[in-house]
Parts: sequence; structure tokens; C-alpha cells
Amino acid sequence: MDRRVSGVAAVELLLIAPVFAILFFGLMTLALASRLKMELSATTRAGADYAAYNLARSEDLPGIIDAAEVVAAYSNTPITVTAEQYCGCLDTATEVLTVVSCSTGSCPAADTRPLRLIRIQAAAVHVFPWDLPGLPDSWSLTSTAEARVF
Repeated sequence: MDRRVSGVAAVELLLIAPVFAILFFGLMTLALASRLKMELSATTRAGADYAAYNLARSEDLPGIIDAAEVVAAYSNTPITVTAEQYCGCLDTATEVLTVVSCSTGSCPAADTRPLRLIRIQAAAVHVFPWDLPGLPDSWSLTSTAEARVF
């Protein structure tokens, strides 16, 4: 009787081990992608912090990108950083921002000066270290941060 029970246990282990392996490697893959997403977020925050420091820094787009790339250098995955400046008028009733030209644009409200904003974006491609059923080969991840210029 003991031989049959031990044989059943071995068969059950052989049947369930691949399921546990797929679950384990799937969770590891998601953890690595989550880590990269946090690195992208830290990268964009560094650029926004640099831009929000003072007016001169907010107009220095290469400096903003350089500040963000300092943080991106700690990642094992290549991260692409971009920065842009744009202006917009905020409708306080609907909380909708309408993008206008920074040099010639004006707002219809009492304050005719548009808001000046800096948008920093970081992007990377997370390539999975192993092939798992149901998951693609890679994920494109992005993060965006914005800073208002006063």
C-alpha cells in the first residue's frame, strides 16, 4: 500500500511542478517590469525637480534631460528621456487645460498670461528574460512628470 501512495505523490508532484514554475517565473517577470517602471518614475521626477528649481533651469531643456539621465544611468535597461516646454490656459470651471503658443498665446480669462509647463518623459523596453505562455516578448513602459514654471 505504501508503494502506491508514494507513486501517486510523485505523479502529483510531476503534474503540479510546471504550474508552480510558470507562476514563479511569471511573478519574477512582473517584479522586474515593476522595478523598471519605478526607475522610469524616478528619472522623470529628477527632471521635474531640476526644472522646478528656478526659472533659468526651467528653460534649460538639455540640462533637464541631463539631470534625468543621471538617475537613468543607474538602470540596467537603456532609458530614453525627452523634455518639452508648452503653455496652456486652465479653465477653472471644467479644469481643462487648452494648449496655446508660449510666445503669442493668451488666455480668454481675466489672467491673460498662459501657464508655462515642462513635460519630462522617460521610456524603456522591458525584455523578458524567458519565454512564458500568455506573455509577450517585451513591454514598452513610459513615465511622465510635469513641472509648472512660475
